[in-house]
Amino acid sequence: MQDPFFPTSDASGNVLGMDGLEFVEFASPDPDALGAHFERMGFSAVAKHRSKNVVLYRQGDINFLINSDEESFAQTFNRTYGPGICAIALRVKNVASAYKRAQATGAWDVPPHAGAMELNIPAIIGIGGTHVYFIDRYGDHTIYDVDFIPMPQTKPPATPMGLTSVEHVALTVCAGREQEWIEFHEQVFGFRVLQTSASGSIWMESPCGKLRIVLRPASDQVREGEPAADPLNVEGIACIGIETHSLAEVAAGFGETGVPVARGPESDPERSGVKHLVTAPVVEPFYFEIVQRTE
Repeated sequence: MQDPFFPTSDASGNVLGMDGLEFVEFASPDPDALGAHFERMGFSAVAKHRSKNVVLYRQGDINFLINSDEESFAQTFNRTYGPGICAIALRVKNVASAYKRAQATGAWDVPPHAGAMELNIPAIIGIGGTHVYFIDRYGDHTIYDVDFIPMPQTKPPATPMGLTSVEHVALTVCAGREQEWIEFHEQVFGFRVLQTSASGSIWMESPCGKLRIVLRPASDQVREGEPAADPLNVEGIACIGIETHSLAEVAAGFGETGVPVARGPESDPERSGVKHLVTAPVVEPFYFEIVQRTE
């Protein structure tokens, strides 16, 4: 009899039942400034946590959380590592199954820290001390229905820029540890290697096909016109890649709202059939990459 907590994988090897990315969580010492930056990119503040200082910004299928609650992991992360991305959440078909499977493959779990009347969202530890949450409440019934309340609209919402979904997450990896992180993402999540670019970046794809990660050795990250790599070679999430149907419209919109662009729009030197633009760092060394598929 098959153990329901350990379902056999489908043809794609999707042992966790992954179904894309649910949210990206940011730790910032200046949440108002970061929120204003998101709004210039076309995101609107749509909800706030019922009991914590956490604000949800949304555009398309993208959910960004700014967590400035003093008692939160985000602020502990901020004080320890500096501002940036402290967590991501993966959509999975069944949280209990995915969490147990991840633990069985060697992932380190995060102790529960839900407050009263809050959802308990299990997590494991990812690169650079970040958290990776598992969520199976998405679509018509979401975690935000329980833990968040709609924001009062005191000002007009931001004008969307045509950003549709998170296409990839870029991870800074200390030189020499690339294989460790390849194996971690293969064994725990079922990612597979797609390609290694001329710059040394290693692209991997989730078994559901809805998310890519790119491992970029810190010593090889600096390219002309792009943000510099973290001088301390601290591992972590350095960039969020966001998909759009019209890179030209995004570039024009960013120009109007004052979002600084480091390079592009241009063909992506790492991937054929993709055009991109790279923003200037939002908070050093973190930046965004906007991508459009042309094939």
